[in-house]
Amino acid sequence: MLFFLIGLPGYFTDRCEALTLALIERALGSTGLIRADRLEEISRGMLSSEASHALVTSRQAGQRLRAALVETEQNFIVAVNEPRKAVAELVAGEGVSPADAVRRVASSCGALVGYLAAPRALVVSSSADTSEEMDTGIAIARHLSLPLKDRDIRDICRGFNEAGSPAQAIIPDPWWNGLDPTEAETLEGALAPYLDLATLNEVTPINWAPQLFFRDDRSPEPATGLIDITGRARCLLRGPEIILPSGSWSLTIALLFSREATEYEFAAEIVTYVQLASAIIRPRMEGRAEINLNFVNPELADRPVSLRLSTVRAAFDGAVALIGVTLTRPGGEGGEPSAEPGFG
Repeated sequence: MLFFLIGLPGYFTDRCEALTLALIERALGSTGLIRADRLEEISRGMLSSEASHALVTSRQAGQRLRAALVETEQNFIVAVNEPRKAVAELVAGEGVSPADAVRRVASSCGALVGYLAAPRALVVSSSADTSEEMDTGIAIARHLSLPLKDRDIRDICRGFNEAGSPAQAIIPDPWWNGLDPTEAETLEGALAPYLDLATLNEVTPINWAPQLFFRDDRSPEPATGLIDITGRARCLLRGPEIILPSGSWSLTIALLFSREATEYEFAAEIVTYVQLASAIIRPRMEGRAEINLNFVNPELADRPVSLRLSTVRAAFDGAVALIGVTLTRPGGEGGEPSAEPGFG
């Protein structure tokens, strides 16, 4: 039998995972742990597990998995933590770079949106209160229909509290205090709609800063500052590889072009494993230029979204810089992906 837990990366979801696994094992015996975001990953995990039961946990769960849970009327757990705290824990606790931590948490939030409103989801949130944690353990056991008595659940929770209370999670204050304005802006912009998952605000724009993008197809370097366009036609920047909630989106790319770069055309593409939208940018003059792209992220999206900017033909001189990318929800109903070039 399979059980499911979806959550943000970080201490709280890790703790929920361990608690849920302990509850299942107390009730049913040996239980495997499968970490998977997509249905095919679950299948591979089941083939490699010898246990009769398994807990499937995910930090960036795909929407096909959500659809399968809804279709089969499967009860599951959603662990919700404060996104900024999740970023701080990844950076301070695991040594993840700030940009990568933002990508991971933003992707997790984008994936989580569809699960929060799904039928049969039990949403549990972080608390430093020991009695509330025991109530959470009881709620999880009951929601998963585990044959456990309340005293058994309390014994398991007490064991966890003796090993380390929720208050002993990483305190992110020193890391927060060390953020410079650019880092803070990068974090807040990418996580803006999700800063309070309990009252999710999908109309709040998302802002992707240059620090979240990469130079060309292979470079790990951030796409900050000027990017030389000299050379053959090629990808100049890509990213941020972040999962978005399904539905209609309007994306605005703000770029800065040198005088020499105005002689060339540039291709902008929004891609997952397929292209969602594209347009050709023809800068009319030196300076700032913008292009708007409308696209629809599929209902059963499993992949992160990326923007790619490329030169269309070989260039002999010039430079371009990414100012930023803004995503908003269009006011009307979603339609087919379309491109709407514009300049400012």
